[in-house]
Amino acid sequence: MACLLLLLGFGLPVFMLPEKMEGEGKWAEYYNKVFDNSTYKDKVRPVVNKALGGSLRLFAEKVYEGSYFNRDEGEVVLSAYATLPNGSTLEQMNVLIKKMETYLSDFKEIRQFQTYVYNARQANIQIYFTKENQRSGFPYTLKAGIISKALTLGEEAGVCMVCRIRDSAMMCARVPAVSG
Repeated sequence: MACLLLLLGFGLPVFMLPEKMEGEGKWAEYYNKVFDNSTYKDKVRPVVNKALGGSLRLFAEKVYEGSYFNRDEGEVVLSAYATLPNGSTLEQMNVLIKKMETYLSDFKEIRQFQTYVYNARQANIQIYFTKENQRSGFPYTLKAGIISKALTLGEEAGVCMVCRIRDSAMMCARVPAVSG
């Protein structure tokens, strides 16, 4: 029973079966009679694909739709998140974000950036690149630079900066607050 659930959870590749089988012969004729008709295509096939396709079907559909691995669509945006510890003030967050904005202003590869300060503990910077630099290595270089800058700023105010480009792994640089 557990093997059957595991098999169905992963999925059977019934969604990959061709709509029509080319060629002559008894098998091709029988296959086309069953699978190459409007009732099967419109009513039965979608249900069978969802019921038996499992996670394999979802993965295959999303890859082919371009939801994953398709770097040709959409604008590359780098998101940097700042989190300050409990007891921080809005002024401390503002000073931190202004320093990061000053750092970002030096790069001609950045078209614009938008800063959102939600409260004294959370802020976000969305960074948009010029067209010629979106598909270059610069966003990844900047990501590393922001992490380095976050470490420097963390020495002043116990900051956690998280950087993400699309669905890449998030990285966090955390330095405990310095009590003074």
